[in-house]
Amino acid sequence: MRSTHARHNAAGASTDVVSRAAPEKGSRTPAPSRGAQEPAPSAAGGQDSGSSGVRGSTDITSTSGATSARPRSGASPATARACVRPLPRRPRRRQKSRPRQAAGRHGFTGHRFADRTRAKHATVHAMPAAGHGRRSIQRQLGMTYRTAQRLADAVMPEDLFQGQWQNRKTKLDDFKPYLNERWAEGCTNAWTLWEEIKTHAYRGGYGAVRAYLRPFRTIPTAPAARPPSPRTVAGWILTHPDTLLENDRLRLKSVLTHCPELDALTGHVRAFGRMITELQGDRLAQWIEAVRADDLPSLHTFVNGLERDLAAVTAGLTLPWSSGVVEGHVNRIKMPKRQMYGRVGFGLLRKRVLLA
Repeated sequence: MRSTHARHNAAGASTDVVSRAAPEKGSRTPAPSRGAQEPAPSAAGGQDSGSSGVRGSTDITSTSGATSARPRSGASPATARACVRPLPRRPRRRQKSRPRQAAGRHGFTGHRFADRTRAKHATVHAMPAAGHGRRSIQRQLGMTYRTAQRLADAVMPEDLFQGQWQNRKTKLDDFKPYLNERWAEGCTNAWTLWEEIKTHAYRGGYGAVRAYLRPFRTIPTAPAARPPSPRTVAGWILTHPDTLLENDRLRLKSVLTHCPELDALTGHVRAFGRMITELQGDRLAQWIEAVRADDLPSLHTFVNGLERDLAAVTAGLTLPWSSGVVEGHVNRIKMPKRQMYGRVGFGLLRKRVLLA
């Protein structure tokens, strides 16, 4: 009961002291004297440890922007004002630096100085339109008159770029031609290109390669033409050059330029076609030797089949007679037979052959 009664007395006394210590609106609070900064010792001493602990406690509270304190019940108003102190400020966190942006149109390396210079240049050139003179610009932007004059006289912000950071040599400079060549070949993966130049003694990081290739991705490129299919290329090769369309001829020329083996195959096929159309069977032996000299396995298989019956093939390529008419009749008979197989009998087949 005694301890509870002491707590109530201490709370009432501290409330009275705070109300007297709070300054009125518009009045100044006098500075406390040096002797009043230290609270007076309690007269009770150590008689009542429970009540003295309550009386000596201080509770700092903040209400509507003002800081108040609850000192001991026996303290004077000057002592109470001395206890009113502002809370310590929290330390500011350091802001992380923003990543460097890409350079301007003049190709300078991205740098914080360059970004600030571009922003100041734009601001200085925009303020005269609002009626500000150079002196006014100087005062509002907090810069010297000479700095404001240099920014206003410069046509482009790149004219103000000076210093060692401008066009500084980097580790990637020696590898940029290689990166440009590989990009033109179609390799657009930055990680793959970084792995490739590392094998050529590049000591830089992946971020530098990615930053260098980023502008290339924004450049619009024409969609790549779809390559022709093997069936289409075979049709171009088997077509007589005089009857080939101009567009197809140019596309075939582009294909043959990138494939030497296909170019050699085209030459052999067209030479064999001339032997058939012009009846030049006497050149068959020379043609077979030329095919054997080239590494064309598919054409070697065709030559092996010709050599099994070389005399008949030579005669067919030399004489004006051939079995083409007989083969035509055989095909004319077999076609209806295949169409009617399993459906009708021999009688209907005989009538179709005779009446065809």
